Amino acid sequence: MHKRNRYFLYVWHYYAIYAVLIVFFWLLLFKFLATPQKDERLNIFIAAYQVETVLLEQTLHKRLQQYDVKTVGVDYMAPDNGNFNYVFTTRGLIGTDIIILNKEKLPGADYGRYFAAIDPDLLTPYLPASASLRYLRENDIIYGITVYDPVAATGYLTEYIEYTKEDVLPEEYYLFFNKSSLNLGALDNQVSDKALMALRVILGGETDV
Repeated sequence: MHKRNRYFLYVWHYYAIYAVLIVFFWLLLFKFLATPQKDERLNIFIAAYQVETVLLEQTLHKRLQQYDVKTVGVDYMAPDNGNFNYVFTTRGLIGTDIIILNKEKLPGADYGRYFAAIDPDLLTPYLPASASLRYLRENDIIYGITVYDPVAATGYLTEYIEYTKEDVLPEEYYLFFNKSSLNLGALDNQVSDKALMALRVILGGETDV
């Protein structure tokens, strides 16, 4: 009995370390399983003067959760902010699915470097019956969808997004699909079409297609 006590006196810390490691790996496994994967998240970046991010996230998540969208993230930056270009390249283009930009902030050329090409025929199943879209083209390839018209002063998601600002000339806004998104469905031969479902919601359509 005395020898057994002496044995545990020398090795108890090994058992303690072993127990801590077990707990640590279980916590890692739980975190991994609980964290939404890239094709279970939907992220949107918007160039606008004000965005009700929480309300927009809640609305989109409520409408899209039936399609296994576990989280929706909305980020924005005012286009007249001096840090916009830095924020756009570090937050707007990385990890996002949908990008909404005003005309002034469009890349000077080579839209295909950043945005996925859009085939209207592939979008048709996701569009509300009443949708009448205008597209932005470069070299006869469609990349953007007009979401705010400054002449008519009308657009989509205007209850959440302030596209205009006093003393700033109103501009047209376009919606793009990030070329690196994993949720582009038929636009990029992907299984997940969550970005297209989000477009349907943004355009005011029902989510059942």
